[in-house]
Amino acid sequence: MKESLGNCAKGFDSSAAIGDWVPVEKLNDIQKVNFHLNIDGKTVQQGNTADMLFSVDQIIAYVSRFCTLKIGDLLFTGTPVGSRPRTNREPPGGIFGK
Repeated sequence: MKESLGNCAKGFDSSAAIGDWVPVEKLNDIQKVNFHLNIDGKTVQQGNTADMLFSVDQIIAYVSRFCTLKIGDLLFTGTPVGSRPRTNREPPGGIFGK
């Protein structure tokens, strides 16, 4: 099987960490949400949902054509500009913030 750097960089033990759960009702605009990832106290990724190639609604509509989505399901959409392959350092408990 052909292996890609993206698969190795994103799929490893303790990968796909998520931060605190924020109900959508608490967000003013789902298309204008700032987020960041800190590792060892240093911000290594940051972005805003406004910069995504497709809107949140477009992504949900597209994925819903192929599988059933239920409350609590997570859709991983990629990484913000400036991301790089990760090392084996543990990520912090949260990646969502203002």
